[in-house]
Amino acid sequence: MKAKQESHHKATALNILHRWREFLVGEIADKLKNQHNFFEENAEKYIESHLKRIILRFEFIMNSYLRNFVKQSINDWVSFIKSFTLPKLDAGELWSRSATPMLVIHLSFKKPAKDKRPKRKAISEELTEEEREAEIERRRLEDEEFMFRLEYNPTPETCLKFMQGALNMIIDSTNTVTDLETDLMKSLDGKSHANFPIND
Repeated sequence: MKAKQESHHKATALNILHRWREFLVGEIADKLKNQHNFFEENAEKYIESHLKRIILRFEFIMNSYLRNFVKQSINDWVSFIKSFTLPKLDAGELWSRSATPMLVIHLSFKKPAKDKRPKRKAISEELTEEEREAEIERRRLEDEEFMFRLEYNPTPETCLKFMQGALNMIIDSTNTVTDLETDLMKSLDGKSHANFPIND
């Protein structure tokens, strides 16, 4: 599933960044090259020009497209997660097991060698009877937890990273789509920036 997600992410990013955006830049330059100067080197003159307003309008169009793309992507992801649950909201259920698992987690008890048990100092004789009993019980529980550890495969941390990774992919791919002006007005030596920047 992770491989499919990453493959889809790369294909979508390629479509937006290298195809759709480059097509838009090429079309704008091709259609307006006879009426406007795309090699203007005077920044102040360019800012006051009609070309600046045209490019800005296309920036807004692309920004709107990316905004809708991100919103739809997040909605699709949320719907995907919800598809694995069948909650009866009228009965107060917030989560119910689905017949189709999204993740399969294997649980196992792992019993390490006894010589790997944590080493400790002897219990101090200065402790009160109550403190000694509390320390003995604490060590017993610690030993039990160490000797019979419940292991998850994949780990909860790996599952969380996977879930967060899907949203991070949306952020990363969106932030790679830079503004149009930098490519269209290369003579101004402007610094490119994300058209629709998203923070982590």
